[in-house]
Amino acid sequence: LTPAGLYLVNLTDRPPLRQARAEVATVRAALEHVAVIVDPAILRGRRYGNVVVVASSAALPVPALDRAVRRLPLPARLLHGPELDTFTGAATAWQDAPDDEGPAPGGGAGPSR
Repeated sequence: LTPAGLYLVNLTDRPPLRQARAEVATVRAALEHVAVIVDPAILRGRRYGNVVVVASSAALPVPALDRAVRRLPLPARLLHGPELDTFTGAATAWQDAPDDEGPAPGGGAGPSR
């Protein structure tokens, strides 16, 4: 990712959004500027759905992003700053296990243990 590059990830999760919160904590550990776009019903734990993470080493254009999200044909909210702190809560960044060998060459599964 270039210094001014934008990292976007679209993930899905179900209430109580544990994976999404951990993913956001992980991205926040790597990049300084992070925001999340989410349907309010998903945020309130009413259904399964998409959570879009937006991140960069450079400052995000939060006011412009917020305006764009509000203009979407479906309900969506942009979370950043204190709202993102609340969303992430006590979630911790994912870490590889010390003995994690990662995927086998060619993208296949690693060795059986």
